[in-house]
Amino acid sequence: MKCPGRYCGVYKDVCSACPRGYRVNTTTELCQLCMSNPLMYEWLYLGFMVLVVLYFHMESLIRFLDNAAEDCDVKSTTKWICVTVLETAAAAILTLLLSDPHGTLQLYGCGVTSFLDWYSVFQNPTEKFVKTIYCESEVVYPLFSIVFKFLGLCLILMMLVRTWYKPTVFTTSSVYAALYFIPAVALLHGMLCGVLYYSFPYLCVTGSLILSAILMSENLADFQDIKRERKEGGVHLPDPDALGSPWLRHPLHSNLPQVVVLVPPPDAPPHRLLPGYPPLQYPHRAEYERRYSGGHVVRGHA
Repeated sequence: MKCPGRYCGVYKDVCSACPRGYRVNTTTELCQLCMSNPLMYEWLYLGFMVLVVLYFHMESLIRFLDNAAEDCDVKSTTKWICVTVLETAAAAILTLLLSDPHGTLQLYGCGVTSFLDWYSVFQNPTEKFVKTIYCESEVVYPLFSIVFKFLGLCLILMMLVRTWYKPTVFTTSSVYAALYFIPAVALLHGMLCGVLYYSFPYLCVTGSLILSAILMSENLADFQDIKRERKEGGVHLPDPDALGSPWLRHPLHSNLPQVVVLVPPPDAPPHRLLPGYPPLQYPHRAEYERRYSGGHVVRGHA
């Protein structure tokens, strides 16, 4: 039996959309059960979506800790960073356990062969330009639906964990912030999933470079102190409130985006070196600004 359209397949002797977890075999036109393991690139895409959620969690943490009634010292900041990371990691692990095959940290999927696989809803064929045959399905199973499952678990775990703590400006405000940005991430993924899938390595490299530059330009004096101590015969551990706090309060600005960057696009290997440029350049720039700013470094001046 020959079925029309790109994603219509034979299932129970009828040309229709393949069930969830099935994909059309281009040779036999039959709906075939997907049993292949995701590629490394597909795992990295899922990791990218996890980091996007974690990034927004960290941004809300940094913003609302400044307005919290409690002291925003390194200890308090580290505690909330750990809570946020554990919440996101637990949601990611539960997502894998609840996905096929259930109870394991593995995934079965159909893979991605083209950009159109993400938007099968726009590939429904028409019979004699009159009758539309609806064959939309999750062709890229489970890369599309698993992200929504993860976002839902993030919301559930966040509300369960943070309600255990004493209500503060931070706990209430961070929950409200997540109720905005998690649906926004879900909407972004639902509309631009194909674009994100093919562009996320470039977004990670560029974002890591820009955010590292922003963080280091705001702390030029701290990097200049390390350089001066190195010239004097040894680098001593800096004061945590002076240097550790900015790095703890902004960990994603220079560290976490580079987790996905470890495997850059195969056709752009020079991009691997870009995130390492700001740490090499800004200590020298600090000395330049010291000379032309009256003997002191202008903080926060890019």
